[in-house]
Amino acid sequence: MVRGATATSGAGVECLIELDRELAVAARGAGALRLHLGEALLALAERGGHHELGFSSVAAYALERAQQSGRWAADSAAVARRLGALPRLRAALVTGALGWSMVELVSRHATPASEERLLLRASECTVRQMRTELAAEGARAEPAEEGRDEERCVLTLTLDRWELWLLECTRWLVRTMEPGANWDTVFEGLLAEGSGTLRELLPGSTSGEPQSDTESLRRLSEAWARQCAAWREQAETRSEPRLATLAEGAPSFRPVTFSVGQSASPAELDACIQRLSRELAERDLLLGMLAERFLRADGWRRLGYATDRQYARERLGMSLASMKAKRHLAARCLLLPQVAEALERACLGFEGALLVTRIATAGTVGAWIERAGRRTVKQLREEVDVAELSVRLSSVREQLPPDEEAVRQFAAARRQTSELLAALASGPGVASTRTESASQMSGAESELAPRRLAPSLHGPAGSQVGFGRVTLRFEVTRATRDFWHDFRRVFHRAEPRLPRATTLLSFLTSSFWQVWGHLVVPDVAYAHIYARDGFRCTNPVCTRRDVTPHHLKYRAAGGGDDDENLTSLCVWCHLHGVHDGRLRADPPASHIRWVLGRTPLLIVEGRTKRAA
Repeated sequence: MVRGATATSGAGVECLIELDRELAVAARGAGALRLHLGEALLALAERGGHHELGFSSVAAYALERAQQSGRWAADSAAVARRLGALPRLRAALVTGALGWSMVELVSRHATPASEERLLLRASECTVRQMRTELAAEGARAEPAEEGRDEERCVLTLTLDRWELWLLECTRWLVRTMEPGANWDTVFEGLLAEGSGTLRELLPGSTSGEPQSDTESLRRLSEAWARQCAAWREQAETRSEPRLATLAEGAPSFRPVTFSVGQSASPAELDACIQRLSRELAERDLLLGMLAERFLRADGWRRLGYATDRQYARERLGMSLASMKAKRHLAARCLLLPQVAEALERACLGFEGALLVTRIATAGTVGAWIERAGRRTVKQLREEVDVAELSVRLSSVREQLPPDEEAVRQFAAARRQTSELLAALASGPGVASTRTESASQMSGAESELAPRRLAPSLHGPAGSQVGFGRVTLRFEVTRATRDFWHDFRRVFHRAEPRLPRATTLLSFLTSSFWQVWGHLVVPDVAYAHIYARDGFRCTNPVCTRRDVTPHHLKYRAAGGGDDDENLTSLCVWCHLHGVHDGRLRADPPASHIRWVLGRTPLLIVEGRTKRAA
């Protein structure tokens, strides 16, 4: 593939057109498969099949069994539900006449009465034009996929390793409050609380009022972003007439045969979803390989598109972020061909492949693929997080999968640090406590977390956790990056008024923990069990955090209140899963044996997964 990409870079337009057509066929086929998966997930949800299989939600089921995110599953099922009443629009998606982006947009506004008119118009115009026309009619015209396709960039930070550990613990706290939160959410929370602290500490400062300074800079950044968006819109509008010939060559392919029987059991629907998911993963990998070649050859520009976002949306029917994710996976698979082979053999799913390629190297890829086959997606994500933290702390890129003891030590160190952060941030007063907390953290944290983690987070034999400074790159939205740099400029002007040991990150984390640290030391019964379990459901396929205590051996059967007989379960897993017979959890708490499904579907012993 790499040789093909190089050759394409110097190829003529005819070669690019053929590659573009292959890409379009793969993308439109993926759209049809996504619809079928959405229909199967919708049928499973409507019949409560995911509950019978032992899953607390469709999102949890989709992550583990379909290897797709909960949001992706919800969007797919929503489109499938709307297309149930719009057969012509559904047929256009299944046959590849229209792409996913256009169908998703039109389906939210079409009715059986207006379907034919909107379908005719959709076949004649671009997604951008359709969105504009629907907006003119007073409709809500922003597609769900487009609305999340924000411009991404890199925020580069150079931190001491103790600051890195502060950031890791703060990210864990943010995810406790908002499961699935990304780095944008983490930095936005830090900056919001930090701005509030600066306003309290420096009211009417001669160096400028922090809020007015940051808001002024943000207004300038937002104005520039709006101007860039307007220029992109103008460029795309001008380029649309030149795209007419490509639009006429809409790809066609043999539709995938699919139907959901009215009497299909949850197990039958699960088998169908598994089959469709494997087929979609293979097609997504192919799409990524083709996109890698096409984009390396600057194909979208040479064929007349104004932006890569326009090409992804109009030609492929997907968001730019989705195309980039598939391209990234394909690029990593070129370096790690074992991952592509595992996908083809169904040893890995799409989400598992993304996780493995985040951490694996040529020397460790085999171990990570083998580990992925024995872990749920939730557990694999935990182990990849531990390994990535080890890379940042030790500067050793090659990391083998951590063992169970390393994962436990990591969780224990994070819990101890979080309790210390909460204690440091508590106390009377707001301004004085926050700044004093920042100063204390500088000394206390530099000694606590990394050194206690050192024995458990390790790379190749002989390597040790390093200390000193490390440069990290975080992928965030442009708005988040601009907010960070705006705040940093104001913070440096306020720095002389703060304790000497206060760094930008320690100031932000102490401000955040001052407000939210109480969440890790709740004054409730069984609080130490919740803290031990990370304030989330311990079911290896559940991500909910509305936890309640569960006695693994019922008290009626002689079970006691000792820690090894207690675990944290969400409300559904506790009341409707275990007590209704859809889920089974056997002691001890340090190595629970889980059986998912009223008719067993999956067994997880400790951290080892196997089919029932």
